[in-house]
This record gives sequence, C-alpha cells and structure tokens, in this order.
Amino acid sequence: MNSLNLVNEILRQVVLEVCSQLAFLMGEVVEPDAVACPGGEFVQGSIAFSGPKQGRLQAMMPIETASLLAYSILGIDESEPLEPGAAEDAVREVLNTICGRMITELYGESEVFNLTVPETCAVAPDAWDAMRTAPDVLVCSLEEAPLLLAFIVDEEETAS
Repeated sequence: MNSLNLVNEILRQVVLEVCSQLAFLMGEVVEPDAVACPGGEFVQGSIAFSGPKQGRLQAMMPIETASLLAYSILGIDESEPLEPGAAEDAVREVLNTICGRMITELYGESEVFNLTVPETCAVAPDAWDAMRTAPDVLVCSLEEAPLLLAFIVDEEETAS
C-alpha cells in the first residue's frame, strides 16, 4: 500500500469513528458519483498542522450536514432552532478532532504538532463538484448527509 493510500485508509477509519463517537452519526464511504451536488448553501472548513510534517485537513458539506452535526453533537432535537453559528462550530469541532486523531495515527504520540484554529466559510455550489471529483478526496455519507474530506500532507518537511 503506498503512503497516499495508507493516509486515505486511516482517514476513512478516523472519520467514521469520530462521527460515530462525537456526533453519534453512522457513516459510510461512498463513490464520488454516489453523491450529487445537493444545491443550496455549503460550508467549507479547514485546519492546518505543522511540526515534523505539515499539511491540512479540508472538508466541505451542505449546510444541512453541518446542522446535522450540530444537532447530534449538542444533543438537541432537530425540531428546535440552532443558535446562530452552531453548525459552523460543529464543523470546526469535528475538523479539530479528526485532524488530531489523524496526526496521532500517522506519526504517533511522541511527535509534537501545532494546529491552527479551524476555520469555516460559505462556498458556492460549484466548489462542491470541484472538490467531490478531485483526486484523493474521501466522500462520505453520514446518515444520507454528504461530506467531503481531504487530508493533505505537504511533501517537504519542516523544522519543529
């Protein structure tokens, strides 16, 4: 298994575990063609890391997926309104957890890494198809809610 396939396999395991444990959502990895652009608003999130290696975790999802994460993490009934920003906060929390777990799985517990504060922003629907069809993007379905993720490790090593 080459290193990129190994990273994607670990990402698959970590994403499904984090979504199950943190958000109580069951998920599966699906083929990119299995998830069409759902339309509407989209949230993109990212978190970067630096240390012996540097890179970033990126995610994109419809706002409905971000809201589902928030409802599930907060334990709020979906008939209740979410506080403004709660969906984006949930995306940032999931990104932080996935990135931390990925770094530990890939590099062990003894290496020291710095993580940036996770960021989110709204993106246009055409960004969805661009990311969905990009190489090495993990396409997930969380209880029928689509989610795209990419864990990118930069080629050059950095000083700690």
